[in-house]
Amino acid sequence: MTENKWGDELDRQDTLAACNPPEPEWTKSRGAFAGAMHDPGTPRIEPADWFARYLAGDKQARKEAPIARGLIGYFPNACINVAHVSYVANEQHNPGQPMQWAFTKSTDHADCQVRHALDAAASPFDDDGLPHLAKKAWRAMAELETYLLEHYPQAKPGASVTGFGRNPNETDSK
Repeated sequence: MTENKWGDELDRQDTLAACNPPEPEWTKSRGAFAGAMHDPGTPRIEPADWFARYLAGDKQARKEAPIARGLIGYFPNACINVAHVSYVANEQHNPGQPMQWAFTKSTDHADCQVRHALDAAASPFDDDGLPHLAKKAWRAMAELETYLLEHYPQAKPGASVTGFGRNPNETDSK
């Protein structure tokens, strides 16, 4: 037995239990990825494998990405706000033109996410009246989309993406 700084007697099992609390139940039911991580008898499914199967048209993988129910159904108001950020940004960067994400015009997504998070703590809205958190969400989606496009050759950019195919850190020569 040993004593901690408060004078309580502890044995090795108490110390191990305190350092390794049991896993909360909610972590065991978060889908194929989380379940596989927590059940040693289940083979781990790597996200890359799942996404590659999805892109290849695998029916089960497509069922595991319920876009309407799992994205828009969960976050309808957030999706509306992120779409509005896209519209306002398009009017700012491409006035009068059809919606397009000029892929190479701004690539500092991680920095912008942090800036919008910090700004949101001080004031919920940016100078243009848009919520900082909606702009942060847009940047997070842009960062993820960029990553997926760069790491999965079979992933195709959306119809409204322009400039993909070059290094996103390059600038236009015009």
